[in-house]
Amino acid sequence: MTFQPTPVLAVVLLLILAGPTPARSQEPPPAGSPVRRLEAPDTLPRETSRSWWSLWSHSSTHDRFYLGTWTLHPFGDDPLQWQTNNGLGVQYRSLFAFTCKNSFDRRTYVAGVERIWFEAHRGGLAVIIGFRVGLIRGYDTELLQIAGETPILPFAGTVALFRVGPVGGEVSWVYQAVSLVGAVFF
Repeated sequence: MTFQPTPVLAVVLLLILAGPTPARSQEPPPAGSPVRRLEAPDTLPRETSRSWWSLWSHSSTHDRFYLGTWTLHPFGDDPLQWQTNNGLGVQYRSLFAFTCKNSFDRRTYVAGVERIWFEAHRGGLAVIIGFRVGLIRGYDTELLQIAGETPILPFAGTVALFRVGPVGGEVSWVYQAVSLVGAVFF
C-alpha cells in the first residue's frame, strides 16, 4: 500500500480551520489586528479573520440538525433528476457530521468544518454563504478515480444557507453533486 498524501493534507487543513474561535467582544479590535468586524442591520457583530489560513472567513454559529437530502448530478450523462437520499446529521459551531444513502445506494459518511464568508439578516430571515472542507466515505471510482485507492476522500465545496426562524435549508456543491438539505436550527 502506498502513502496517499491527500487525506493527510485534508486532515491538517480541517484542524487549522477548526482552530480556536476568536472571542466575541463589543470592543473594537486593536489597531493592526488581523480581525475586522462585519456589521449589518439586525446582525450581531461578527469577527472575520484576514488571515490566509482561514480564507478570510469566520466560524459558523448556525447550529442545526439536518433532515432529508436531495441531490442532483448536473455533470453526468444521465438525465437531470433530483434523487432522495434520506440524510440525517448535525452541525455544532463549525463542525458537522452527516450520513445518507448516496446516489449509488451506498451508506455515505461526511464530517468536516463549515466557515462563513457572508451573512445577512433581516428580522427572522437569514442568508449565509460559505464553504466546507472535510472527509467523505462511501464512494468508489464512479465519483473519482482515486476513490478506488482510498476509502476516505477529502472534499471542499460551497454552501448557501437560508433560514426563516427555526427552519431552513441549504444548497451545497461538492464534486459532481448539488445537494439540497432541510434543517432545523437549535
